[in-house]
This record gives sequence, C-alpha cells and structure tokens, in this order.
Amino acid sequence: MASILNSFSTAKGQKLSKGNLECWPSTLFGTVDLSAAFYHANRVGLAAIAGQLGAVYAIPIIFVPALMITHWIAFYLLLRPEPKVARGLAGAIVAS
Repeated sequence: MASILNSFSTAKGQKLSKGNLECWPSTLFGTVDLSAAFYHANRVGLAAIAGQLGAVYAIPIIFVPALMITHWIAFYLLLRPEPKVARGLAGAIVAS
C-alpha cells in the first residue's frame, strides 16, 4: 500500500511542499508502517534469531532504517517554509 501511494505521489514529479497533497498520505502511511516494523521486530526478538535469517537479516538492519530516514527527510521537505523568491515569483505570475 505504501509503495502504491508513493508511486502515485512521485508520478507527478513535483517538488515537495505543504500544498502537495499527494505526498502527505504516502509519507504518513509509510512512517506508520515502518514504525510498526520496528515495533514488531523488537517484540519478536529479531536480534536473538539473527543467525537463522541469513542474508534476509539485512532488510530490517539496513533497509528499514534507511527508509525511515528518507521519510523524515520527506517530512522536513514538506514542512519547510517556501523560499521567498518562489513566493515573489508566484505573486508576479498571479498578478499578470
């Protein structure tokens, strides 16, 4: 589900901003999904069974934290204020 939302939000090719409503659901859902993955890994005791997983152990150790970092970067980009130059250009375009 998160990948479908993310594909939809990135298909438009727009920059991340507060007004980009397609990016908010994928970022929120993905963060909740990754948080649940962290919770379940701790609840199951993933560190105790690391030797049984083999190469699959790289998924929760490398990819899940990397995806969480990218979601926090997306939140930063969505919540940052719009640059003054962009606001000025947008006002000039609307006025003309």
